[in-house]
Amino acid sequence: MAAVARHFPVSHSDRNVAATVDKQEPIPSDAVFPKRNSAPSPHSTLTATDDDDAETVDGQSPSPLASLTPDTSTAKLPPTSPATALLPQPIETTQGLPPPEEMGWYEVSRGIFLGFFLVINSVLVNFTQFLFWPVHLASPSAFRSWTQHTERYFSVVLLYLTQWLAPTQLVITREAGFPAFVKHRGEPPIPSDPASPVVLDGCNVEFDLGPEAAAAIVIANHQVYMDWIYLWFVAYYAGYHGAIKIILKASLRKVPIFGWAMQFYRFIFLQRQWAQDRRSFLDQIASMRADNTPQSGSHPYWITLFPEGTTISSYSIPITRKFAEAEKLPIPDHVLIPRATGLYHIVHALRGQATYVYDLTLGCEGLSLGQIPQDTFTIPRMYLGGRQYPRRVHVHFRRVALADIPEDADAFTEWLRTRWTEKDELMRYFYTHGHFPNHFPSTAHGARGEEKEEEGKEVGLFRSMAPATESEQINTGGGATTAINRPDAVVQVRVRSVWELGQLWFTAILVLTFLRWFVLV
Repeated sequence: MAAVARHFPVSHSDRNVAATVDKQEPIPSDAVFPKRNSAPSPHSTLTATDDDDAETVDGQSPSPLASLTPDTSTAKLPPTSPATALLPQPIETTQGLPPPEEMGWYEVSRGIFLGFFLVINSVLVNFTQFLFWPVHLASPSAFRSWTQHTERYFSVVLLYLTQWLAPTQLVITREAGFPAFVKHRGEPPIPSDPASPVVLDGCNVEFDLGPEAAAAIVIANHQVYMDWIYLWFVAYYAGYHGAIKIILKASLRKVPIFGWAMQFYRFIFLQRQWAQDRRSFLDQIASMRADNTPQSGSHPYWITLFPEGTTISSYSIPITRKFAEAEKLPIPDHVLIPRATGLYHIVHALRGQATYVYDLTLGCEGLSLGQIPQDTFTIPRMYLGGRQYPRRVHVHFRRVALADIPEDADAFTEWLRTRWTEKDELMRYFYTHGHFPNHFPSTAHGARGEEKEEEGKEVGLFRSMAPATESEQINTGGGATTAINRPDAVVQVRVRSVWELGQLWFTAILVLTFLRWFVLV
């Protein structure tokens, strides 16, 4: 088949440097991440408040949480090269990225398969949701259970697409004090070489985060658009992939099929104006809390959000740095300054029910210090090209008890900023060493404090491993399960059983057959 004269969508930085990208040589990191003493670009402006958070409520002054982040919508950009104007000049390459690839028969065939598989299964999900909607009139709890089942099915669809088109591994590490939670059905393939990582088949893996995870708040840094799917994979292995609640723009709820399905999933849609969103947002959080009680069926929830609000990019980096300079905050290199309003109200509303905020740090393998993840791992390159995607996604687990999180708004803001300063240090470590540290110190209220070395050696994928005997046989009633007590484990992302993909089809066919023979006749 002749190559189609089209190119993959590319970022602003890709377009600005297309003429010189053939050099294929990495540029210094300070060309992408400006040095801290660099003067701000005259092309961008900063507002002290963000449109999402700065609106007054009931005629009162804005919340102290309102000025956490810059308003990226007000940045003044030249009409021709919006991204390059915000970066040190001149920019000649894009971190050694390959030039835009033509859409040949290989990419077109992958795109057709992806589109068909995703759309047909999404239509099935939405169809069964509407089909079972009358159940809501008789038993809201039963209907809620069904919609969570359809959400689990959709997550399996995403997992299958990733397994086939962009296969990846999750590298799980945890902070000191975080109990071992990776478990393997049967005897795990622990290598004889203590320097080798434990690579587990995802078909036999589960993450046992304990009963507290049934009501969880999950936060993470935002590197690439795929981050929310990777978090969904974590929820899949934890058994809560039907409980994910994502905060999205209100306009997405109107998207046919996908937007309708997300409404059934009870995702949270916001207008991005706090004065308009406040009541609806708090009502939805209160509804999730009520559904998690025994009287309502104890439906779990994983409220998942990225406090940065957007991915780190050549557009957002200079803006967040300029804001940090204006507010006299530490200037981050690998994360953005987080927004606190939404997370603050979520934590406040769920005190007494949720136990922990799970703080995850994501890092995509294959990048070097100074590269921008979103410019490298775009969705078209990953799923259509099939050549440029992270072979391993590192996920570092930390958690903090809600009881240890400040209730005062200003103190909460400081707490969150401190957590993100630590996260910036984690990312610097990741880009330097190729992995996260397995024993990052855990301290109250996110303050680093004095680091205390964990008993034994620090271990990691590229350092000496813990003894291979660190595993424990557990009888779960459904067969022997081995807890992986090593500080890190590698999980090959795979669906446990093809039945997980077929059961919704089976249910739909069964219901339609019933309607055909007993109702419509």
